[in-house]
Amino acid sequence: MADLIAQGKCQYYEYPETALRNLRTLLALKRRLRKHEFGYRICIKNNLLAQYFPELDKLFGPKESIAVVRRCLNPAEIAGMDYDHFSNMIAGSKRSLPQNRRIQAIWQAASESIGCQPAPAVSFEAQVMVDAVKQLQTSIKEVEDKIEEICSTFPAYRNLLSIPGFGPDVSSKVIGAIGDHFRFAAGAQVLKMAGYDLCANRSGESSDRATHSAFIYCL
Repeated sequence: MADLIAQGKCQYYEYPETALRNLRTLLALKRRLRKHEFGYRICIKNNLLAQYFPELDKLFGPKESIAVVRRCLNPAEIAGMDYDHFSNMIAGSKRSLPQNRRIQAIWQAASESIGCQPAPAVSFEAQVMVDAVKQLQTSIKEVEDKIEEICSTFPAYRNLLSIPGFGPDVSSKVIGAIGDHFRFAAGAQVLKMAGYDLCANRSGESSDRATHSAFIYCL
């Protein structure tokens, strides 16, 4: 045990403040919610779109395509509608130009679809799954608001946001992973806790002439 400690292969006891414990709890909750949302999206693509509207798979993602799955999964029914009626049903009367382009692409794809005819039970399943995705998205947004509220109490949060590429999501994860940065005496200790891989730029060179050029940090 003493030898392992001498090699630095240990983690020191830490009992963080309440705000940091709450932040880590919410970050873990957000990861679980994201995982559930991703699972529902995969089920929609693999179980519903693949069988009933396969052409929508490459267009799936924006809220217009989600609305199509919930309101009208039958491509034959979409093909029988005029464009104005379909677009108003999916996105309402006030639409941006990119929205119109996406909706028009879906409408055109429906006329050439090779999908099967969905039964009423399938349409109900689609509604339930889309509603679950929307509920998870709402919950994730609420969790993110709570995370930002907690992070605003950390002085380091504003400093992290000033770094290019560091948004609220990355900054909150950095604070949750590092905790109280004053407990570290040097940056090398942070890297040691986080773990890193040394990347060698070989470019056809042998191992003894490889140039170690970058670190990959995992927080």
